[in-house]
Amino acid sequence: MSKARRNTGVDKSAYLDLDISPYNVTETITTTTTTTTTTADDGTPTPTTTTATTSRPLTSIKFYDILEGKGAPVAPGDPVTVHFDCIFRKIDAVSTRSARLLGGNRVIAEPFSFVAASQLDAPKTVTTDAGGGLFSGQSGPKAPQAVSYAVVGMKPGGKRSVFVPAVLGYGSKGEQEIPPNCPEFELEIELLSVGGEQ
Repeated sequence: MSKARRNTGVDKSAYLDLDISPYNVTETITTTTTTTTTTADDGTPTPTTTTATTSRPLTSIKFYDILEGKGAPVAPGDPVTVHFDCIFRKIDAVSTRSARLLGGNRVIAEPFSFVAASQLDAPKTVTTDAGGGLFSGQSGPKAPQAVSYAVVGMKPGGKRSVFVPAVLGYGSKGEQEIPPNCPEFELEIELLSVGGEQ
């Protein structure tokens, strides 16, 4: 379920760089060039396409703290619980705020818990013995890897906006309304708790 979002009014130039170099993220860049040459025999133009792939380290991502929060900042290795919203073309494309479908087509929020700066696993699946129960059998949405790195430095109760590059997003599969190989989308994170504290 997606919903329209209001513009936060923050220009991307106001975003700061969040250092992610300790996590050894590599970004792959593919460049395609098409040139046209004319053959000497009949003068027919012949297009030639060249594709080059290079890799480089991704050392930072852009972030903006919407609300600072209070308490000690999150450090790598801290267990955290968040709500996140992935925003693509001004709609909530993936969100923990409407994550689980209940019987009767109702949805509830399902916060996401993980260890900060860790590799995120695939979402857990919920199995049911029979249909017609309270839950539909689906789990919460898959989080992009960026959420694990972007939460470092946040304080409990804080809210942060992050521009997610493709390598830390949903890759070649995409997720809900976020298309495969999406070059960038916005991620909003609300830090609910650190270390199990509410």
